[in-house]
Amino acid sequence: NARLLSQREIEVVSSRASVSEYEVLVKELRASLEKANGDLNAANRTIAVSEGQCEGLKMTLEDTVKRLTHVSTTLAAREEELRALQQQQARSDLEMSALRVNVSSQSATDKAELVRV
Repeated sequence: NARLLSQREIEVVSSRASVSEYEVLVKELRASLEKANGDLNAANRTIAVSEGQCEGLKMTLEDTVKRLTHVSTTLAAREEELRALQQQQARSDLEMSALRVNVSSQSATDKAELVRV
């Protein structure tokens, strides 16, 4: 009987040791879970900030594209105006050359008439 009691005491002590080990393990796992949860929350905050920054960059990029489109359209219009002005200048240059030829021709005719007189 004493032997059985002693055997039972050993089992109880062993069982208590196992329970204590499990309690320590559960505490460690809870601490690890809390740390992982904190890390996850920090990562989520970082993601939220990054998403906000990306949204800001997206808006900036969209504004830049709009401005570039406007500048491109304005540039095309100005180039067209420049071509029209260049054509007008070329016509004016031709007219000026024709006038010079006429004046020179008229001057030569006037000189010829003076010589005849």
